[in-house]
Amino acid sequence: MTTLRERKREQLTATIADVAIKLFLEHGFDAVSTAAVASAAEVSKPTLFKYFPTKEDLVLHRFADHQDEPAR
Repeated sequence: MTTLRERKREQLTATIADVAIKLFLEHGFDAVSTAAVASAAEVSKPTLFKYFPTKEDLVLHRFADHQDEPAR
């Protein structure tokens, strides 16, 4: 059974990743700063980097979610 803390962490991870992907698709990866992602996700930059150590990890997180699916 997962704890409340684990569920909250998973939820925040998903929220940050969702916001980042949305911004990247709208504006392009290079045009979106980590500060913009943190602001849109309503977290601080240190919190963002606690969950995703690099900007690239925001994108790679989504690939990891689908690693067992065939490439499209």
